[in-house]
Amino acid sequence: MLLKNSGQVQNREIAHITEQTLCKVPSLSEAEAGLLEALGRELRGMNRSWAGNEIEPDTLDGPSQEENLRSVIRATRRPGESTWSVFVNNAIGVIGVNDLQIIVEPKIPNSHFDYLASWSIDPSRMRLAGGDFQLQVGFNFLSSLWISFLDALAVTLKADLHHDYLPVFEDPPFVRGRIDLARTYVNLGRGKFRFPSTYDELSVDNPVNRILKAASFFVNKQATNIYETLISDEALRQRVVYRLIADRAREAHYQLSGAGEVLVGDLEVDVTRLAVHQQRAFELGKQILTGIGRSLEEGDMKVSCYLYPTPPVIESGIRNLLASEMKGSLNVTKRSRTTAKLKFNPDLVLESNEKGVLDVYATGDVKYRIRKEDWPREVLEQAIVFAEVFCADHGFFVDFSGSTSVAPSISEKINSRYFHRFSWPAHSKLSPEFSAEYVVTECQNTLGL
Repeated sequence: MLLKNSGQVQNREIAHITEQTLCKVPSLSEAEAGLLEALGRELRGMNRSWAGNEIEPDTLDGPSQEENLRSVIRATRRPGESTWSVFVNNAIGVIGVNDLQIIVEPKIPNSHFDYLASWSIDPSRMRLAGGDFQLQVGFNFLSSLWISFLDALAVTLKADLHHDYLPVFEDPPFVRGRIDLARTYVNLGRGKFRFPSTYDELSVDNPVNRILKAASFFVNKQATNIYETLISDEALRQRVVYRLIADRAREAHYQLSGAGEVLVGDLEVDVTRLAVHQQRAFELGKQILTGIGRSLEEGDMKVSCYLYPTPPVIESGIRNLLASEMKGSLNVTKRSRTTAKLKFNPDLVLESNEKGVLDVYATGDVKYRIRKEDWPREVLEQAIVFAEVFCADHGFFVDFSGSTSVAPSISEKINSRYFHRFSWPAHSKLSPEFSAEYVVTECQNTLGL
């Protein structure tokens, strides 16, 4: 197992690196490094979060900003060195290079990332596994997401699957549904008492259940691949977790055998009327299937990945947390406004929820970066612009502090507006529940809510 930034490995089968950090992977060959580079460029060119401007090149220890923007995955080696280093730009997940598994972990402690992810990926803005979420999580965001999906799917399977009316065409010896008159005349003319017809029948073979089935199959396959590589004694508990995930996913896939294979367009289908016990599993299933999955082959070598862009997860997690905890006369949403033919999209817009009142009280932004200085110039400038465009009295941003002590919030008055900086205490010795309460309380007190 790779020790972060140490360059030491126990075996080739599995390595752990951190996003936004240049980490050595000694067993990586030159040809495999080239494949990783090609895969990273392909991901960058996709029409998803990485291809836009949503993700900032917040380099902690890695390539230059220009290199960051060229590729999601970078493999570099300094002149004279024999060991390759891998850099993953604002994404976590799993990368497979031949028989090497690279687990990409978040830049903040897993417990804090999982906590925010639990707010981000649940459509009802509630923790996915209730109060004991941290007791159920696995060892990274993917396992947490998979466990949450399987928990929600178990509820769906126990209650009832989604049913839709689907058109069925048959050629029975009796009249049923809408008759195809032309083909019926042909049959009667040939002496066949067959009445081709089309009718609607309730079926579980619909986009909702096809997505659930495909997500179950994917989780089973990925969890199986991971636990088969975990062979060391210290990874025994991880093997048990991933084996249980794989077994649960395999059983769920069997129970969904009545649904067909997922079709092109199923993920884009707008399903507005779902029962509560179906909605959660459906949303999480889409989260799993729309994760970035890509593979490349070159000769007898193969590289594949399953990566999630992390800034959108953190952004929506903090927004949903604030919206749920800051109860009162304000809503916390994400909105955009166009000025001078330019669109401005703050992550957090605090506005009145009273009917007929359109005032924006404050605008904020989530910066998934570790705090280094009190007022990063570009971040403060962005806060000023957001507050000006939305005519808000307050502007603020939320970032992360890696210190064992709680970083104090700071405020400055610029002309007639107030600007604030809050830092989420992201240290492994601090519980995420404590950090969440701290950020919410600081926002309420500083903004006068």
